[in-house]
Amino acid sequence: MKEKRRLYLDISKGIGMLLVVIGHCVNKDTLLHNWIFSFHMPLFFCISGYCFRLDKYNSFKNIMVDKAKRLLVPYILFSLLGLFISLLIPRWRQQVDIQGILVDIYTGYPKLSHITSTWFLISLFLCMVIWWTINYLFKNYLIRIGFIILSGSIGAVISKMHEVVNVVSASEKTINLPGGRLPLTIDASFTAFVFFAIGNVLRVNKNNKALEDKRYHTLLVGMISLGVNIVVSLFLNSRVNIHGCMEGNT
Repeated sequence: MKEKRRLYLDISKGIGMLLVVIGHCVNKDTLLHNWIFSFHMPLFFCISGYCFRLDKYNSFKNIMVDKAKRLLVPYILFSLLGLFISLLIPRWRQQVDIQGILVDIYTGYPKLSHITSTWFLISLFLCMVIWWTINYLFKNYLIRIGFIILSGSIGAVISKMHEVVNVVSASEKTINLPGGRLPLTIDASFTAFVFFAIGNVLRVNKNNKALEDKRYHTLLVGMISLGVNIVVSLFLNSRVNIHGCMEGNT
């Protein structure tokens, strides 16, 4: 049975998309830019998790195939389209080389295609498949929460490591990673996974209308959360960027 569409989710998505556009139009390190980047991608991952139905898939193969079609295929097509357009523009064509293309494939961040925002699709694919697998293998609620905490902790460590572009091995020899990143947005996905999983944990099933029945309480909590976010992002924390593995004052 098809779920009833929730208007507040559509509004949240619309606000999020509008903020993405505004956030990429204003100068970096401005108060408006820092505020938008403090929550716009966490918002998208949280909403995606909230909308994700674990019971829709009965096998690992099933979810892999479905999400590959819905997320990875569009990522590849848009990347190829962007690369084709780049080759048509002389200024951009000069930047295209085989090494750059291979780095883009490795990082999952197609700079040469000038459609870098598609990294979200790969990261969302990883979040969905991994969270489904965790829920399939571990029925204990505390174990699932443990994975969320572990992922967030790893994300915080990676954020700290990104203060230096290079990763230092145990032998203290510097390893230069392509683009200074782990492959396929894995480094950014540790943090993104936390928001996705929290969104899914908070998901209200079709027989529970807690949010609708307590909409005024929800609105009050939302307004308080917004106020806290503004104070923290503008006055207490530095720039945040999930893909850039920047978590502010970590």
